[in-house]
Amino acid sequence: MPGKWEKPFRDESDLSSEDLSLTDETLRVRRAGPRRQVWRLLGEAALAVGIIILGGIVIHDRVLPRTGLLPYGPVIPQKVVTFGNTAGFGPDLVYAHRQMLLNATRMQEVHENWQQLYPISRGYFVADENSAEYKVQFPPADISGVLSPDDKRSGWVLSVFHQIHCLSIITTRLGISRKEFADWDPFKLGHTAHCIEYLRQSILCSGDTNLEGESGSWSESIGWGQNHVCRDYDALMRLANEKAAWDLSHEREPDHSKLFESNMDDCDSEIGEYCH
Repeated sequence: MPGKWEKPFRDESDLSSEDLSLTDETLRVRRAGPRRQVWRLLGEAALAVGIIILGGIVIHDRVLPRTGLLPYGPVIPQKVVTFGNTAGFGPDLVYAHRQMLLNATRMQEVHENWQQLYPISRGYFVADENSAEYKVQFPPADISGVLSPDDKRSGWVLSVFHQIHCLSIITTRLGISRKEFADWDPFKLGHTAHCIEYLRQSILCSGDTNLEGESGSWSESIGWGQNHVCRDYDALMRLANEKAAWDLSHEREPDHSKLFESNMDDCDSEIGEYCH
């Protein structure tokens, strides 16, 4: 009788051919088991790595901004904005009024509200120890003496605020100060006010952070000669022409022919070349 921990010996002669076949199959499975387990683990690891890579691609596409070319200045995150009156830019104020080109009081109110769109420095961007992290085309300009004669400093102007400044200048020059605008009907003046507001929102939506330095292109101001990261306008024109709904190339938008006719007598020899 076998001991307590001994397996009883069984002679293979006592086994049937079916039993022997099952025994051989069991041995083959047991021998192949470790190898199959290794391959299974390798397959699961490869699948996990693939999922991680795919997840990283999805996160990169959905979360991280696609900046493409880096701007000449700070990189600012983007957000989706619906165009309206304030369009998410600045305080909830009136930035355009249908009567602002007819009524000096309305113009003054709108112009005052536009001041809320500027930072406290009016867009001047001072050069400091962190400026090296920005991609800049030109060195900072001399902006000394803004606050006082002995105020010595250098820096840039953020393009978006230069643009708002120029549009504001144009806006305040329009309206009742120009006879041709005063003679326009209210609908055309309202449309012009809309266009000014649309440009304001477009400038703020773009938020050009180009750091404008001393390029030497224009002595009266900075900004000319500066590189900006923009849409490829040639490619845009090709696409627009390929997808054109009509051929309106014979039309003029807007039609200022009557305005020009009424002002031809005002052209003098000094500026006459610009009246044709």
